Amino acid sequence: MRIAEAKFGADGMSFRTADELREAAGLNEPVIRQYASWIARTLTGDFGISLVSGQAVLPLVAERLQLTLLVGLVGIAVTIIISVPLGVAAGLRPNGWLDHSVSALSTLLASAPAFLVAILLVSLFAVNLQWLPVAGLRSPQGIVLPALTLGFIHCPELSRVVRNSVARTGQSFFVTFARLKGRSWSRIALGHALRPALLPVVAYFGVLVTGVVEGFVVIETVFNLPGIGKLLVDALIARDLPVVLGAVTIIGLGIVAVHAMTELLANLVDPRTVDSQASTTS
Repeated sequence: MRIAEAKFGADGMSFRTADELREAAGLNEPVIRQYASWIARTLTGDFGISLVSGQAVLPLVAERLQLTLLVGLVGIAVTIIISVPLGVAAGLRPNGWLDHSVSALSTLLASAPAFLVAILLVSLFAVNLQWLPVAGLRSPQGIVLPALTLGFIHCPELSRVVRNSVARTGQSFFVTFARLKGRSWSRIALGHALRPALLPVVAYFGVLVTGVVEGFVVIETVFNLPGIGKLLVDALIARDLPVVLGAVTIIGLGIVAVHAMTELLANLVDPRTVDSQASTTS
């Protein structure tokens, strides 16, 4: 009955229509056979047909994914541009006034939920200053506030990772030895400390991307953006199961791919991680 309601609405719903749709979708077969059939079709790129719109799921998700990727990339760029300089500055002088200020600001921002950050940015830049649109995608400026929201809500975590990495590297023996030899901070940072400090940041990139993906549902709903997060919410409300399964599967595959690329990049930054993993497994 819920499948018929999703496609035809509550007025066009009947037990006969539900039975016909259940048979056409193969839902009257055993669960194991349904799952095996879905896996086989998914491997060929066939995620089924939307119960509401009648469109193929894969082109529908791919169309919405373009906007989501754009907003996500800009949001990650905002996070890196803000967090890395603050984290480096705080890590170079641990327990200094700048370190405590960045820590307090990060704690305050981390305690704020995503929708509250979005409301504050809308109130400032869209309502008071009227620089940006409140919601929607009527112009390219419509992605600025969503991207800023994504960037701000992930700045605390990345800035702490950068700060701890820089502070730990700054206290290591080779940095102390380089300082005793009279080398400048810039030469020490670029020639000795950059690569070891970069490894935790690279390793955190997969976590950052996962957090950005999780924020799409809230951000796209608040700003009314036609991305994959909004598509997933609408499909859940309409009980459009093929769209839900297709969107979740593609998002999951994307997260797995990003984590695999992060592991490869971390191994390039520090090949010793491969040796440590090999010794652990042996």
